[in-house]
Amino acid sequence: MLEIHQKTDFVGYEDKIARIDAEFPAVIESFSDGKVDGYCIFSIEGDEVCIYDTGYGNDIALCDGLVRSALFKASMMGIDKARFFTDDENIKKLRLCDENGVLGSIQDIMGGCANCHK
Repeated sequence: MLEIHQKTDFVGYEDKIARIDAEFPAVIESFSDGKVDGYCIFSIEGDEVCIYDTGYGNDIALCDGLVRSALFKASMMGIDKARFFTDDENIKKLRLCDENGVLGSIQDIMGGCANCHK
């Protein structure tokens, strides 16, 4: 069973965190059978969530789940915009951003989660 959790430290991600310009970076990891099989590095910057890096092997569904988890966390904080600082073409294939790496409305792609805010 897949689980996604936010890390409380950056152990194992120090090099990746050092390469980004974020005041308060965060890392979420996905686990399958007790082992880490994916991650997403993001931060909340002003009125948007910034996605910096993802790792998910070749599993595009895992990529979708990790990014949407970060987007959902932001939406729960009242943030509705996202900016992607990654060249990962799968993120564009999944229509999570436009050609400029911008998602104008998280709510537009999270419509199925509307009841989560209640």
